[in-house]
Order: sequence, then structure tokens, then C-alpha cells
Amino acid sequence: MRASLGIITEQLHNYGGSEIYLLECLRRWQLKLDAVVYTTQFNSDLFREYGIDETRVQVRMLQNVESEKSRFRLLDELVVGPRLWERQIGKHDIYFHYLFPTQFIKKSPSVWFAAEPLRMLYDLRHLKNIDSSITTFHVYPRMQYDTAAKSDLNVMLQILEELDRSSSCETLATNSHMMSGYLETIYGKQADLVAHPGINLPSEINGPVDNRTALYVGRFWSHKRIDLILESLALLEDGNLIIVGGGAEEEYLLQLTKSLGLEQRVKYLSNLNNEQLQQVFKSVTCGIYTPVREPFGIMPLEAASHGLPVVVTPDGGYTEVLDDSCGLIVEPEPVKIAEALDRLFSNHELASAMGAAARKKVEQFTWDHTANSLLELFSEKLSVQEGVTSAKKTRPLLGAHYYPWYETGDVVRHWNENTDYATVDDLPESGVYSSADPVVIQRHFDYATQAGLDFLVINLQVSGSGLDRRELKAADAMFDLCENSENRLSLCIMVSCDKAESKSISDALMLIENTYAQRPCYFRLNSKPILWFFVTESFIGHFFYNFAKLSESTQCFHRIAAAGFCFSKCLPTHYGEFFDGWSLYSPLQIAEQSECEALWESSYEEFADLKSGKGLNLFGLCPGFDDRSLTQPHRRNSDCRDVARDNTATYSRMQEFCLQLQEKPDLVVITSFNEFHENTHIEPSQAFGFDYIKSTRQFSDKLRKQWSKPASYLKEITSEHVESLAKTDR
Repeated sequence: MRASLGIITEQLHNYGGSEIYLLECLRRWQLKLDAVVYTTQFNSDLFREYGIDETRVQVRMLQNVESEKSRFRLLDELVVGPRLWERQIGKHDIYFHYLFPTQFIKKSPSVWFAAEPLRMLYDLRHLKNIDSSITTFHVYPRMQYDTAAKSDLNVMLQILEELDRSSSCETLATNSHMMSGYLETIYGKQADLVAHPGINLPSEINGPVDNRTALYVGRFWSHKRIDLILESLALLEDGNLIIVGGGAEEEYLLQLTKSLGLEQRVKYLSNLNNEQLQQVFKSVTCGIYTPVREPFGIMPLEAASHGLPVVVTPDGGYTEVLDDSCGLIVEPEPVKIAEALDRLFSNHELASAMGAAARKKVEQFTWDHTANSLLELFSEKLSVQEGVTSAKKTRPLLGAHYYPWYETGDVVRHWNENTDYATVDDLPESGVYSSADPVVIQRHFDYATQAGLDFLVINLQVSGSGLDRRELKAADAMFDLCENSENRLSLCIMVSCDKAESKSISDALMLIENTYAQRPCYFRLNSKPILWFFVTESFIGHFFYNFAKLSESTQCFHRIAAAGFCFSKCLPTHYGEFFDGWSLYSPLQIAEQSECEALWESSYEEFADLKSGKGLNLFGLCPGFDDRSLTQPHRRNSDCRDVARDNTATYSRMQEFCLQLQEKPDLVVITSFNEFHENTHIEPSQAFGFDYIKSTRQFSDKLRKQWSKPASYLKEITSEHVESLAKTDR
């Protein structure tokens, strides 16, 4: 079966370098993929010109955000628009997010092709009108400039920059190494692939014509610096220029041409098809291109493919292909550009030699190579996806609840400073620690790997003031280290909202979605991130009063309950509607030990029956429980404050029960990795040493063996995929 590719781009209507790049790839991809293009503007003539069959590559129109001429309409168009599009995009095996602002769309697995970020934010902000209270600016793919009060624009740019820098992508591709370095300074991530634009090599090469004529092809924007070319030409006594294109600078360029006395020496052409453009390339001496920080720039390669030398400035990705053997690379100064043009105009032998060298340079840069490079990247992501998905079917994934709330030093947190909630009887084997310490985090990752864990569920507390900043600091450090660690773990979040109100919970959920769920190491199943809720009596009121809002704000997640009570079909229907999975957070506390197993089984089976195969099956484990040292009033009323570990016998009993389940669990989660106050920890400790790490590893091995498929089922899955389940669905 052919893979399904969803391509998201704001417009495929105009005729420019970015559009050509996508069209040339689509021409080739249509033979190998089932593609759907999602866009707000579409010109079917482009498909016909590039030989793209609309029965093979479907086009689906997205809602175009038509903001009123308000002061801050740019935010509507660039921020609100992508969020609306996200709801209109169907299910595909992989998504290709093409250009800004499609990185704001949360679809997975995905590749974001960033030919450039929002350049206006970073390096063109002060290009024009810097002394004026009214600023002119351009946002691709719009074909005209916009204007705004400088104060308003700066506010919009600040908001956009914060959103843009906080956005993340699973896989990043771009069109030049220059752009890869540029993107890294903004997003802190190097491109996973640099796929240079390609060239359709003409079969017949005329080379340079000895008629002292230069050619520019491209859009008319100020950052293309066409005025620099005109000023350079005016310094020569003779010589001609053909300018092919159009855009917002057209009137200005025509006036400049007239004021420089170049009306008889400069010819403007527009609306040429490919065949007509090829004829123009055959009628000139050289190509010329002098932009500011051009992400790549196809035009110099097009000139080179016709055996033409080029005059270019050194500020573009095209210099990664062309060098000084192919033409003259000069600083963006009229005198130097004029000298370079005159040198090629006056020496036909030199122009011919450089043109021949240029043609040879670009022969390996074909559109076939470009399209195949991206196809290989798609294939790699799909193979990992398929490997993980198939591997997931071989056994349940094993994780543990993790607490990032510990702190030592001048401020001590959760190490015996408060008998209500912080009494610790059994200390960690390596002593007390601070959760944000990278050395501690790496040690815990190593322990988790030794135990055979695939994921950790980071518990974050939400209060009236929001998420705890110290826990967030630890969580940030965990995600950063996880992404750069050789340990094969995934991370996800559980929110505990006992002391929170509606707004603080909503803000916390938004932060988790926008900051953590986008990270490459966030735990996903079937392309969807997992979010846990600690379901207690305190949370239930918020759940029912805010059910609709909670549902909408978390629809991008698999929602899992870590509950203090068993699931039953007699519970209100909201529970079954909202949660995709149900686990018992503290399964040893729900009843007397003689009754526990029957309740574990009924809770597990009733949720599975209710979801009819459309939910996730979860089973919770616990090595023991003892909170008798804690003095909170609500704990004193519990009948099950002490469930002895019995030298791992209690833990082993739960493990064996899990292995006997008739319906295979998708996830098994342990309470806990490091909750020392209730003595549920499996982290190596002074009382138990590494006993529980070893026991967990033995259980993990049994899970692999118990639910493994025959070898034939796994013949197309590499051993690395099977052993790397923790990087689930990245």
C-alpha cells in the first residue's frame, strides 16, 4: 500500500522559487505516494504546467483567514490561521509542513520544510523606513507590502517571535547549509536534511551570447536588491539587462530605470511560461543575482544549467553550489558589480569558460535528487513509525510515575521538612538530591534503562498560582537531557490539580501542549501524545463543571486517568467519554488485599468493554505502600496505610497478575519510580538496594516474551526498533 502524504502550505497560487520547489517535488512524488495538498489558495494552471495529475495529487482548500483591517490583523493571519487549518486536515501517514507558518500546526509524524523563517522578524525588520513612524513590511506569501505603525508592528513581532521560537518540529528540512545554520540560531536545532533545489537540465546548451546582456529572474522585493543591479548597470557606458518577474517593487523599479536613463537598455518581461523563459536564458551573456540573505536562490543555478556565467553577491545558499570558477562573486557595491559585468561583457572567452564550468557544477543538482532526498527522509520517519507501531504490538510498554519535586541546599523540599507530606523513612541509595540536577537525572535515566522501562510519567502539581516553577525547571532539564541521551526513554506529563482552579488548570494544559508535547522525546502512541490526569475527589468537581472545556483543550492528547478508585460502568458516562485509558494509581490501597485482585480485574475489563477496542488498556503495579509517617488528617482515615513489600513478594504478585490478563495491556505503569513519602519507590534505596530495579527488569523481560509475535511477524522490523520502544512514535 502506498503511503499517504499530507502537504500543508499556505498557498500554491503564485509563481516563485518556493512554489517551483514544491511543484517539482510533487511531479515526482505523485508516482510513489498518495498526496493531498492543503492550501488556502490554489492555481490549477501550475499543476498542468508541471505535469501533476489532480487525480493522483488531490487539493483540499483550507479556510482563508480574512482579518479586518485591524491594527493587529497579522496575528490573526499567522497565528489563528494555522490553528483553524489544523482542524480541517485529514489523517495521513506523514505530514509535510511547507514554509512559515505551517510549523504552528500540530500533526505527527511530520517534516517541516523551512526555506526560511519569518525573515521580517529577524533580519529584514529594519530594511525600510527605519526613521518613520509608519513601517512597510512583507510577509510571504503575500504579493504586496503591508504598512503599520512601528509601535504596533513591534508588538506583533514580539508576540510572533515568542511563539515562533517556542514552536518545535519533529524533523526539520531546509534548502541550504546557510539556512540550516541560520535556523539553528533561532530554533536551537540543526536541520535533519539539507535538500538543495534542483535543476531541469536543458538538453541543448547555447552558452553565453556575446551581446553584453545580463538577466535577472525573480520576484520584485526590496530584499532582492534589483535596484543595486540597475545602479551598477548605469555605471557602464553600454550593456543591457533583461528583468523577468513582477511584484510590489515594480513601480519603484520602473521609476528608477527612468531616472537612471536606462529605459533603452533595460527590458521588463512578465508572465512567461517555462518554454518562453528557457528562450530568454538562451539570449543573454550572463545571469545576475544580488539579494540579501537569500535562503537559496534557484535563478543562478538555472543560468548555470544553460552554460551561463553568473555575477552574484556572496549572501545566498547558491554559493554552496557555485564558486568563482562559475562566475564572479562580488560584494554588494555598484562599482564592484559594474566591474564584474563589464569583465564578462568584454571577454567572451572568459564568459564561455565560466559558463561551461557552471554547467558542470550543477549537473548533479537535479530535481530528481532533491525529491528523492526528501522521499528518503519520509521513508525513514515512516519506517521508524511502522517499526514502533509494529513493535508496540509485540508487548506492552512499561513506565513509571516520576516526581520532580525534590530539592536540597539552602531550601529543602520533600526531604523530611514537613510531616504532613514530606516524611521520608527510606532514603535514596545515593543520598538526597535535587530533581533539577542533570547528574541526578542522568542517573535516574540509567536506572530506568536498567529496569527495562520505556517511559517516565512526570508528575506536575497545579495550584492556584499555576504549575510549580521548581518542578518545571526539573522537567525542562529532563526533556533536554532525554533528547541528548543515549538512554532510550520517552517522557510524558501527569497533572495533579487538587488545589487548582479553572484558569490555572487551563493555563497549565496549554503550556504542556505547546512546550512539552511538541518535544521529540514526548511519549506518543499512534502519533498522539499522552497526557495523564491524577483523578481524585478534589479533581472530580472541576472535571464535571468544566467537562466541555477540558475536552476541547486536550483533544490532541490520549487522555489517561491515574485514578484513586476503580472504573465501573456505573460511573457517570463522562468518564468513559473523556478518558482513553484508565489506570489505578495506587492499586494496593483500593481494598483489603484479599479483595484487590477481583477489583483490579473488574476495573480493567469494564473499561476495555466500554471502549470496545477503541481505548488503551492499562494496568498499574505497585511494590508496596506505607504512608504511616505522614500526618495529614485525610490519611488517618484510610484503612490501607501499610501494605508490606515482603521482600518484593507483593510486587511479584502484581506482576504475575498482569501477565495473566486475557486482554493484553497497551501500557503498564508502576507507582512509582521515586515517591519516597508513601514508600512506593523502585529507585535504588538504602533499605532495598537495587532489588526493585532487578525485579522490574525481570518483569520487563517477561512482558517481551509473553506477548511477542512469531518471528515471521517481525521479519521487517529491525532489532533496534524492537529494543527501542521507548522512543515511541517519534
